[in-house]
Parts: sequence; C-alpha cells; structure tokens
Amino acid sequence: MCPYRTTLTIVAFTVQGLFCLLGGNRSLNAQPALSFGEASFPAHGDAALRDVAFTDLDRGWAVGDRGMVWRTEDGGKDWFVQQLATTADLTDVFFLDQQFGWIAGGERKPLTHRSQGVLFRTVDGGKTWRPTP
Repeated sequence: MCPYRTTLTIVAFTVQGLFCLLGGNRSLNAQPALSFGEASFPAHGDAALRDVAFTDLDRGWAVGDRGMVWRTEDGGKDWFVQQLATTADLTDVFFLDQQFGWIAGGERKPLTHRSQGVLFRTVDGGKTWRPTP
C-alpha cells in the first residue's frame, strides 16, 4: 500500500515501473508495471508515461511516448489502450469537465530537426479524440 495519504491527486512513476496514485483519502496499491495483481495494464513496448488526468474517481487517461494513450473506467484497476493518429510524444492530458478535454505533445523531425506540436480534443468525455488544427 502507498505509505502516504493526501487530498491532492499525486501520481509518481519510478524507473522500476512502480506507480502510486493517491487522491482524496483513496489510494491504490503501488504495484510493478505490467504485473498489477488485480489491475491489468497492457504492455506496449517501453513507452514512458508523461501525464495522468481523472475526470472523477473512476474515469482517467494516461499519456506517453510514441502516441500512447491508456484509459481506465474503474479507478485504475484496468487500463485499455486508446489509439490516436500520432506517434508524437504526448506530454499532457487535461479535462475542463466530464466532456471536454485535450491531449498535447510534440515530435522532432529526424532530418530537419524541426519540432511540431500536436493537440487532440474530445467533446464526448474521451470516447473519441480529434486532432486540432
């Protein structure tokens, strides 16, 4: 069990692949990644997670490298991959309310070394994500 309790939502990922999610006197056990005991978190290479956002105690999204987006609807017990049309590193996920949210990130082009940002938005509570021009 996570040794700390707080009313703020805090997510910590470690090099060993452990995470601890705390929020509002409700905590999940810290478990090794890909072997969560009761939780299941699909393996998709070595994409690092960069940000996590929850719209309530059950529904949340985690974003990371190479366009990876994971979704939970049971407070983090089970996670499912949600495909986006990008391979950019996703660094931020934010929800204004239960319906409206954004995922942001960017990528660097290998030959030109130019960077390009990406921004996706949802208006249906994260069921679908559309690129924002």
